[in-house]
Amino acid sequence: MIISGKTEFVNSINEFFSAEKCTLLHAATPDTSVKIIETEPVDIVIFDLSTKQHDMLRRQIKIFKQIQPDIEIIIILARAVFDKIFDMPNDWIHHLLIKPVDLSLLYVTVLTALERKRMITEIREYQEKLEKKVVERTSELKNVQERLVQSEKLAALGQSLAGIVHEINNPLCVIYGRTQLLLMQTNIPETILRNIRIIEDQVHKTKNITNRILKFSKPARPKFERVDIVSLVNDIIVLLDYEFSTQNIKVVKNFHTDHAFVFCDADQIQEAITNIMTNAKQAMPGGGELSLEIFIKGDHANIIIADTGAGIKQENIGKLFDPFFTTKSEGTGLGLPICYGIIREHSGDIFVKSRIDIGSEFTISLPLM
Repeated sequence: MIISGKTEFVNSINEFFSAEKCTLLHAATPDTSVKIIETEPVDIVIFDLSTKQHDMLRRQIKIFKQIQPDIEIIIILARAVFDKIFDMPNDWIHHLLIKPVDLSLLYVTVLTALERKRMITEIREYQEKLEKKVVERTSELKNVQERLVQSEKLAALGQSLAGIVHEINNPLCVIYGRTQLLLMQTNIPETILRNIRIIEDQVHKTKNITNRILKFSKPARPKFERVDIVSLVNDIIVLLDYEFSTQNIKVVKNFHTDHAFVFCDADQIQEAITNIMTNAKQAMPGGGELSLEIFIKGDHANIIIADTGAGIKQENIGKLFDPFFTTKSEGTGLGLPICYGIIREHSGDIFVKSRIDIGSEFTISLPLM
């Protein structure tokens, strides 16, 4: 608390407040007050205003408010000066006392000023927390809406694709059956036999594509069981170890927990993680590093799969889970939509971050048991 006024007035206040746990600073001049406020936090400034000082009061308080906006101002003044300060902003002057002032009244005014400042601080902190929560909830709502739109879009597309695939599979079966009949014939010229083999091979490729479309449009119901996600990821690393080592990709594990039990279909979750790891391998044809991180946050197990590959353009990240979207020269563009469907079927989430020439990071979040 700073007291600006005559020495005898300051001494009387010092004596009155001597039993209180507060620091009283005497500022003999306005410049001294400013220097104090510039160097340390101050709750209250008490001005003992003389008749000749009212003209400089506006400038002085403006400086104080610029340095410490929450500072409380108590002004003690003669009745003759009272009317001359009312042209100041209301938020500059909080407490006015008329001379001669009773120290008991000043004491109550100081307590009121401190309480006012405490309440303002609490209101501001509450407002900041509220604004933060609004931003968080708005972001959550946006994510939920995006997932809902994505789910509805995938469901509608899946129903349409199921019918289309059925229509494609029928003639495929006929074509494949005829190729088998032809291959059973003897004395077929080599050139014709070669063409029949090509037809057979293309039928197999087409069948694989339609099977993946069917898997996307009519995913199998999960067979839920208690699964240790840490153990599952370790098994996947063992299965893919040869593929990564032959491509000069170093696999780094960063597991923050020994166990993380989730209620899931182990085969489906393995398929989703394997698909993302395979995509990471394809993003690093010249080698690199694949890191896998597992940690528990709240009531979810989180698996982060990060590579040091080419990265994904920002305009493409939002399309990654759209069916048939792909940036590869070969591929159906169904791998990640199938992963998305699997994770969502398990009440989980999947997030993507990527930077060009630095790499991509996929985070899978699954609820713990």
